[in-house]
Amino acid sequence: MILSSSCSKKEVIQVLIAEDQSSHLKDIHQSLMQGRTIGLMKVDKMNLPYRVHLNADIDTMNLPEKTANAFRNNRERTDLFLGVPSTECAQVAKYISETYQIPFITDCYDDTLVENVSSVRVFNQNPFNVGKLIARYFYFYLKKNKVSVLFDESTLSNKQMADGFGQEASLIGLYISRNQFNGNAPKIDFNRILVTMKMWDPEIVLICVDPNQFETVLSTMKQVFVSFPMVFLGRPPREDALLENPGLYENMNCFSVFYEKKKAFLDSAFYQQYQTEFNQEPDYYAALGFDEIMLIADLVQRKENQKQRDWFIDCKGWKTERRDRYNTGFIGFDQDGLALKSIDILSIREGKLVFQNGYWAEISLRR
Repeated sequence: MILSSSCSKKEVIQVLIAEDQSSHLKDIHQSLMQGRTIGLMKVDKMNLPYRVHLNADIDTMNLPEKTANAFRNNRERTDLFLGVPSTECAQVAKYISETYQIPFITDCYDDTLVENVSSVRVFNQNPFNVGKLIARYFYFYLKKNKVSVLFDESTLSNKQMADGFGQEASLIGLYISRNQFNGNAPKIDFNRILVTMKMWDPEIVLICVDPNQFETVLSTMKQVFVSFPMVFLGRPPREDALLENPGLYENMNCFSVFYEKKKAFLDSAFYQQYQTEFNQEPDYYAALGFDEIMLIADLVQRKENQKQRDWFIDCKGWKTERRDRYNTGFIGFDQDGLALKSIDILSIREGKLVFQNGYWAEISLRR
């Protein structure tokens, strides 16, 4: 699928979208593309000096090598990459970014990508603030007082999430035990760590590790804990892992991305136009797709000429100044780290991620 803003003879910004369009993720991809379509319609009305062209022909099919090849094969005719590159693709992304001066935009916080590719722009995710949010959710909503957190200190997002959780816990009076390990160590004794955690008798265990470590941690935990506490994962497990071993994840919980149908959102031009174009309400992914295009429009407005290197340098130092115009990511947290939107909680049932009925809001926590 190829989408463009207006067909005038303006200079073109070529954007390559690299994401999984297949199987169980095809509905997500469709929502993203529909939201992007509304975004391009808005770009047409902004009288920008450049035309935005989206190339979404490449279905990465959740295969890292296919994503890497997409980057490599399209590097000479692409101004910007958009999508969710996997950890396995980070080194390819780093090479292409530095050699060909191509910026990346992603709404997925991948440690390897963020740490290694200097031109990456991540939005909608802030692990430190998410950790603070989780602490408040446990204490104020679930009314729990004792939490053990297990985290991998070798990865940036896991450490930031644990640090945010610990900082907020100390402020609100939540008792916690911090249990860390180095994921790069040749051997990790999860049995010893989890036995120590069990002796503390926590009401909740928060696990901030990479998804590829979930199976080892959870299987060891089920051997160690006789009476199983509530378990929250710092991020959702991969769907292929859920399909392969649904029993391992049964009754686990995790947080979802922010999305709520507040009046301001329902009254927005995006919401109204989406309903007109597609005869349905936009979901979170559609709003996120729209945000992506608005972010690109911000970058395009700063692009003074067609020299790719000039734009690349500007992207590296880019900060959005118009936070209020986005529907999702940029207004996820305020300056104090409080969630500005209600939060969805996911539970895992029979190998599927299930949204709980209702939301949790932080209105009463304003300070």
